[in-house]
Amino acid sequence: MNLQFQKCYLEAIKIVINHDVKPDLVLNYGSFFKNTATTLNAQLINNNTPNEAPPEIPRIVVSNKEISISFSLNRIEIQLIGVRKHGGKWLIKNIFNPKIDGVIKILA
Repeated sequence: MNLQFQKCYLEAIKIVINHDVKPDLVLNYGSFFKNTATTLNAQLINNNTPNEAPPEIPRIVVSNKEISISFSLNRIEIQLIGVRKHGGKWLIKNIFNPKIDGVIKILA
């Protein structure tokens, strides 16, 4: 299969980072979640997920109109929302690269 992005209509990019299960995620990383929400001027949502729920179910979500980060016991899902425009691959790259770089700096 050969995909061509000369003209594309990209609305969002989702990045998934898998890691070892961290059963103490909500308790031990609370200040990190608050700082991330403050840095992104975002809403911090605690899903109050039961302990017996599967580890991939999000426990904490940090989101604003441009980004949503879901923290699960075994993964982080980052959804970057772009500008809904037709454009070539260079326009799309210019929209998403700064957002990806920003997320990497926050999570590093």
